[in-house]
Amino acid sequence: MVSQGLTDAAVRYTGQVTGTANGVIERADYELVSDGQVIKTGTAKLGVPFAPGTPADFSFEERSAYVKSPEDLTRLSAQGGTVLIALRGTLVVRTGDTEDTLPFAASRAVRVPRLPESATGVYPVEVSVTQQTWGPGVKALIAKGSLPYSVKGEVKGPMLQQPYTLKGDVKLNVSR
Repeated sequence: MVSQGLTDAAVRYTGQVTGTANGVIERADYELVSDGQVIKTGTAKLGVPFAPGTPADFSFEERSAYVKSPEDLTRLSAQGGTVLIALRGTLVVRTGDTEDTLPFAASRAVRVPRLPESATGVYPVEVSVTQQTWGPGVKALIAKGSLPYSVKGEVKGPMLQQPYTLKGDVKLNVSR
C-alpha cells in the first residue's frame, strides 16, 4: 500500500524475476480486488530486461477507488475494522521467441474509512426584528419573547450527500 484516501488507494507491487536465459519482463496483467470484488483490471507495461542467474527487479503502481458507491462507503464505515485489498495477475515474460506467464498475488488489510457523524457547529446569525423586517405582527412577537426558525441544508463530500433540517425557537434579546 502506498497511500489511502477516503474512497481510493494506491497500491504498488514490487518483485524479482530470475531467468535461465536473457529475456524481458514485458508486462503485468492484473486485477485490483477489494473486499472480495474485482474493482479494476489493467495492464502495466514493464520492459525490464534480465540476464541468466541475475535477479531483475520490477514494480508497478495502481490507483483506484476501492469503494464503488455511497452505499458501499456507508456499509464499510458501519462494519469498521479492515478490508482486504489485493493485487493479483500474471507477469508476461519473453525469452527469445518464447512467451511465458508467471502468476503473482499480494494482499493487505487496510483500515476501513469512518464517516463523520454527530458533529455540531456554531454559526452566528443576526436578525433585526422590527416592524420593517417582520411586519405588523412584530409587537406580538416581541411580547412573546421568542423567534421560531428553520434551517435546511446539505453536507456534501466525495461519495457523501447528507441533507439536514434544523428547527427551533430563539429567545429574543429585547431592548425597550
